Amino acid sequence: MTNDSTRVPDDDSQLVHAYLDGELDPAHAIVVGRKIAASPALAAELEQTRALRQALREHLPPRTLPPHFAVADRSCRG
Repeated sequence: MTNDSTRVPDDDSQLVHAYLDGELDPAHAIVVGRKIAASPALAAELEQTRALRQALREHLPPRTLPPHFAVADRSCRG
């Protein structure tokens, strides 16, 4: 959890998540990657999100989604 001085604005936090999830087009990913590299708070948000994702994968069993939740493009799965 971050304190008020290192809190990442919601818009930037969403960009970090989109960046990590591979949801950005290549040009936007470069811009966001540079922004993350220049900001200790964004870099910390990225690493915390990566750590959380890894912990969830290690400790929760995989689940099969119902067919109506299936992703059309399987390459989108993270």
